[in-house]
Amino acid sequence: MNLRHLKAVKLAQDKPATSAQTELFQSMQRWAVMDSVHDGAWLRKAPLPDRSEQNVICLIANGETVFGDFVHVRRATGEAGFVRFRELEQQSGKTWRVNNASAALWKRPNGETDAANRACDINLGERVEGEFILVYRLDGKRCGYIKRSYLTALSPAGTHAPSSAKPSAVSARIAQAVQVVS
Repeated sequence: MNLRHLKAVKLAQDKPATSAQTELFQSMQRWAVMDSVHDGAWLRKAPLPDRSEQNVICLIANGETVFGDFVHVRRATGEAGFVRFRELEQQSGKTWRVNNASAALWKRPNGETDAANRACDINLGERVEGEFILVYRLDGKRCGYIKRSYLTALSPAGTHAPSSAKPSAVSARIAQAVQVVS
């Protein structure tokens, strides 16, 4: 029997975050990609279950950390938009319950709280449906949607921030991902 030892895999070390990066990512949720059946999860351009070349950006490997704070949801009235993850409580697969009286449905997930970005108010206890979370990679180069079932929540983002992502570049990538949905 011929057995060989596996070579150790070098993992990229994160560089210290700048103060601007720390401030940008401080309130965002960290996620670990974990699909027990496959090698990772598809990062998609639009929050659709379509896995065609037109919708898939890339495969995010299991164990990779991504950041994202907004869930793409649809109300019973048909209105769709984004709600912060911390303002929702997951009931089952795609069903969420609003757990914050001041929650709102946002047109764009950019953190702007002005009236132009606010699609509508959502009632406390209201049920909404959505399975995709808008996330971006630690390098800030790719942004898109991953199904919630393939993500595991990690400690709050304030304890760790991406190293190479520039705030303006990340904001631009989020804006591009939202344009695909619109």
